[in-house]
Amino acid sequence: MADNAFDTSGLLRYRIWILVQTPEWEDAVSFNAYSAALPRTGERLTFSGSFGQEPEVQVTEVEHHWRRHDSTGSASPSFTVAAEVIENGAEWAVRMVEDRDALTAWLSGFPYLEPVDYTTEV
Repeated sequence: MADNAFDTSGLLRYRIWILVQTPEWEDAVSFNAYSAALPRTGERLTFSGSFGQEPEVQVTEVEHHWRRHDSTGSASPSFTVAAEVIENGAEWAVRMVEDRDALTAWLSGFPYLEPVDYTTEV
């Protein structure tokens, strides 16, 4: 659990993947979130705080994955919520792609968001 996280027991963990497009390139901002439910396609996610910007994204797709772990015989689900930047978010998104340290710093202000640890599964 991230240092900035509150008690996340009983909450669903999922990955948020935000498409970022400029005329020159395409990339993505990605982080983990904890919530009581998954957002649905078409819903808006607003990140409010005293961070100079309050980006909004719209959910474009929700993916559900189930993996069977051969060593334990157990199955674990994982979820990815894909989104695109809308209103107030384009400048923020480009900055987060270009400066991953800025993304980590921004995430630290939200108790239910955390950077992606690419060494573990969702």
